[in-house]
Amino acid sequence: MNPTTPLEVVAGVISSPNGDVLINQRSQPSQFAGQWEFPGGKIDPGETLHDALARELREELNIEVLESNPLISITHDYPHARVQLNVRTVSKYRGIPKGAEGQSIRWLQPGALREVNFLEANGPIINAVLLPDCYIITDSSRYGQVNTLRRLERLLMIRKCIVQVREQASNSADFGKFAEHIIDLCHRYKAPVLANADPEIAHELGFDGVQLGFDKLDKHPVRPGPGAFWIGASCHNKKELAAAERLGADFVILKAVSNTAPPVGAKTRYWEQVSTLCDFARIPVYVLAGMQFDDLKRARDNGAQGLAMMGCI
Repeated sequence: MNPTTPLEVVAGVISSPNGDVLINQRSQPSQFAGQWEFPGGKIDPGETLHDALARELREELNIEVLESNPLISITHDYPHARVQLNVRTVSKYRGIPKGAEGQSIRWLQPGALREVNFLEANGPIINAVLLPDCYIITDSSRYGQVNTLRRLERLLMIRKCIVQVREQASNSADFGKFAEHIIDLCHRYKAPVLANADPEIAHELGFDGVQLGFDKLDKHPVRPGPGAFWIGASCHNKKELAAAERLGADFVILKAVSNTAPPVGAKTRYWEQVSTLCDFARIPVYVLAGMQFDDLKRARDNGAQGLAMMGCI
């Protein structure tokens, strides 16, 4: 194989009814024995991603995969090879998973995945598992703070979301009070809430992370905030995506093509550009460009984590 040609592999994220996620430990004498990963393996010539995943999980876990859907696709450079890792959620299967090849398996709550000794490439996959497919950006200047909280709660009652407070954060008593209310609301529904603000201010106010504009990426020599602090970045192109990844951002909002929904005649070209940038990214991507919930499937089919929507609450 040409050393620049990625080794194509597929992996599956399997969840139990209570939300636990299955992980697989590499056993001797395999490379990286003892480390954990999401189950899967190499794609044989001519196989679709679903068929390859079904074959691998039949061999590894003794289950029959009936339905799977794309989650994230990333490339990762190991010392011995470049790997193209195609990850799919297993939405329906038959059988009871077990270590059919003598390997250990574990079921963990998603929040515990970060504490496990995973293979290096799995960091973005863990973030994709933890992140919902809907990123909501508030706009209390349009709706008012009280109405924003009411509209956001109605949405959180029916959808899992990550929330960004877009208002310019400051140490003012007014913003601090609003931050307290919106953080409490989001945490009641187990929704991470980020501030479009200075990381130190966001952390001090109790936010779960920050959203950094593309013009702020080079102003941080190292990843800001504590280890569990979510870092999102807003990007338009490959250069900015690369800068976000160098900083250690957990995900990006892609504002690549348009600030509004593309005209009908431009939609094909629009989604081609989205697909190209999602293929380039090595971390989860939310698409922002006048989207509605009906666009979610197309965004996922083109490699995105989900949709970012502004002013829809």
